[in-house]
Amino acid sequence: MTRAQANAHRLKVTEPLELRFLPDDGLHFEEAVEEAWIEAQLAEDRQHSGLLYERSGPTTVTLDIDPLGSVITRPPVALRGHLRSPLRTHCVRCQDELDATVDTPIESTLFPAKDGPAPDATPEHALDESSYVGDVIDLPGVVREALLLGLSMHPTCADEPACDARTAALLAEVNAPAEALAPTGPDPRWEALRHLVVTPDNEE
Repeated sequence: MTRAQANAHRLKVTEPLELRFLPDDGLHFEEAVEEAWIEAQLAEDRQHSGLLYERSGPTTVTLDIDPLGSVITRPPVALRGHLRSPLRTHCVRCQDELDATVDTPIESTLFPAKDGPAPDATPEHALDESSYVGDVIDLPGVVREALLLGLSMHPTCADEPACDARTAALLAEVNAPAEALAPTGPDPRWEALRHLVVTPDNEE
């Protein structure tokens, strides 16, 4: 089967796909996702999770979309692909910066919302059953789900001993007596102002 190339039809994975643009032989997407779109998804997730994930490279998506029947019948639609999104965040323990790249497959079968799952759907087409509404497939939702499900809600360092040492140092600093943290002499940041103070020694 030869799938049509989505970019030849100016179709994007970050835009809803109308069934009328889906050939019976399927579509193949292979693209770098817009930076602004990825950042918007991460910002929205930050509001809910409180975790700060940032881009550290281009996000790429490959996706094959295959209707399991003639498109005019609104058939189930199989989606198979892959998402890779280089990200960075901080360890929730020691606060060290982490590589948090999301590298995940996309596997889903969408059924027409009013019909529900087809009773004769084969196991290979029942990996992750969802639905599409009307004649539109929510591709942005598919990509968003793959991205956000790949984010760890408790990012920690892979090197546990080093992370333990950094965490212990942070705790020791936080719990240190106040006098141990106090400066031992004049703060050099005020040195320039010291010369502006009028004293008997510098009065004219």
